[in-house]
Amino acid sequence: MKRATRYGEAEAKKIFDDVLPLQDVDAVPFIPQPDLKAIPSLASGLAPERKAASAPPPGLFALQASLPISRLDSLAVPQVHPSASRALLIGAKKSASGNPMILQATADGPDVHISGGGFDAAGYTQPFGGSIAQGRTPDFAWSITTGEADMVDIFAEKLNPQNPRQYFYKGAWRDMHVRKETILVKGGEPLVIEVESSIHGPIVQREDANQTAYAMANAIAGHDLAAFIGLIDLNRARNLEDYKRAASEMICNFNVNYAGTDGHIATMHAGLLPVRADGVDPRLPTPGTGEYDWKGFAQQLAFTIDPGQGYLHVWNNKPTAETTYGDTSRYGKTFRTWQGRSLVESKAKVSREDLHAFHRLIGRGFGGEDLTVTNPRFFTPYLKRAVAGDAKLEAAVAAIDSWNGVYEDSDNHGYYDSPGLPAYRTWMDLALKEIIGHDIGEWWHKIDDDKYVKYRTDVLLRAIEGPAAGTPMRHDWFDGKSRDAVLRQTVADAVAALEKQYGSPEPKAWRQRVFYRYFLPSEIAKNPDKPSLQSGSAPDPDAAPVLAPDWLGLQPPYVVNNGSEDWNMLVEVKKDDPVLYDATLSGGQNLTVTRDGKGNPNIADQVRLHENFEFKAVDLDRKRVVRDAVSVERLKGICQSKCPVR
Repeated sequence: MKRATRYGEAEAKKIFDDVLPLQDVDAVPFIPQPDLKAIPSLASGLAPERKAASAPPPGLFALQASLPISRLDSLAVPQVHPSASRALLIGAKKSASGNPMILQATADGPDVHISGGGFDAAGYTQPFGGSIAQGRTPDFAWSITTGEADMVDIFAEKLNPQNPRQYFYKGAWRDMHVRKETILVKGGEPLVIEVESSIHGPIVQREDANQTAYAMANAIAGHDLAAFIGLIDLNRARNLEDYKRAASEMICNFNVNYAGTDGHIATMHAGLLPVRADGVDPRLPTPGTGEYDWKGFAQQLAFTIDPGQGYLHVWNNKPTAETTYGDTSRYGKTFRTWQGRSLVESKAKVSREDLHAFHRLIGRGFGGEDLTVTNPRFFTPYLKRAVAGDAKLEAAVAAIDSWNGVYEDSDNHGYYDSPGLPAYRTWMDLALKEIIGHDIGEWWHKIDDDKYVKYRTDVLLRAIEGPAAGTPMRHDWFDGKSRDAVLRQTVADAVAALEKQYGSPEPKAWRQRVFYRYFLPSEIAKNPDKPSLQSGSAPDPDAAPVLAPDWLGLQPPYVVNNGSEDWNMLVEVKKDDPVLYDATLSGGQNLTVTRDGKGNPNIADQVRLHENFEFKAVDLDRKRVVRDAVSVERLKGICQSKCPVR
């Protein structure tokens, strides 16, 4: 409301659309348009279908925009993936050996090999998840990345002035469902809270003075157990058709990737994807009076097999060219997949060794750690022109341009090699504040900070590109000044900040200390020479460790942050060679402890493997497993053959 008052409603709408576009045509989808296919969703029938208005009345956007939200940031959709996942699949025609390959990096979990009862799969599983989430069978390898589709909406319920626990829905007042939840408090009295829900979902915020309550509608609510069906079926799949069926059963929004001994690679953008009423703007709360309810769920899912480019790079990015954005993730030209695409496209054929090298470079690009940075060469052509004639500023831009976007410390001296790295990060932070923050202030952070995928870098690039951007800006982000003058000032301010920080105006003196990943947050304050960069910010130094190796003292307190996600897998899928190659930062079996509760002394053996981007072999061949076993222990249930009958 404050910004609308400052600029007027029309200009405020331009700013809103610039910062939160429904589409950015420069974003590169992971399914190339010529290879896009549709596959029926087997999960869509689970959800009740609600009818919505066939066409919006005039002024629906204005109605949505006028809903009285005092704190838009408090309605942020919760994020459930601390580092999400990346996958790079190489097809048979692009593979030097003719065998498909799959590279995967994702969040942490223990390694498991499940064999028997129709299962024969090994790989990563989420704690207490049971079946394998990502890994391989003898016939294919698969991985999953978070799809990032907008599956949660906020509905604005119109409250009865005479009864704040009634809301107006389809022409009548309805009672909210109210239940009591008791929270036990250690050392204190139990806390009893009342949870209110409308037909759309739980009430997450109230504006009683405006007779409005906000309900969160979640596509998978009520189908929690069904979320396991597709994953379990993937564990039992034997071929491409089995994979397609299992993936199309998925309830949660995942990109499900396949590389098989049959020579195929494929991916599917699966899940219960809401179909919204015509004219509803998914960036804003939806009126909850019934006319604008979801129509149901998508009957067709985006799918591709053996794309013409010979590979797939699926890293929580935009699935198709037509994909539009809601109130969660949005993408642009600078999104982190730029590096993987450029690496694969630099070679006519990709070998296993190439893919391993790509893994190191992509990991060290820190795309899994900081989603605000990108290749500086998206920006340096504009910066070079803006600073021309000023030797001091030209040297700074040259340093930025020389950095390849990879965090490298080739001589292990504790500092990254390129002075362009700190120069770029400093310039980016200042440019965002001076060009974007100048007009929207702290609202930038309220809009973007809580999202896993950050769009701020693309907002800045689109502002700088001007009419040349695929989705041009409509607001004048330079306030009537020339673009070159503003950019020149941002570089000058960055140089001044760098000179103050490093004590020299010479780029050769600018060296960023290597970032570390801490397993014991309490160690951060003890090591000021080992800075942390985890998910874009330092963790809470008072936070307790959460994994068994940490609190058992079986893990080093910190390691050099290699930028990669926690569980890594690289598989060349060959017939008659059912071996999985993986490594995980926390040792894989991170929930396994010995009977005396002290933990296995080998629990952290994989830490150095992960740090150096290496892998261990997990063999699915039963005979070789038995032959090579160091020890075997049979687990017995509490009841043996004489369990009492009840």
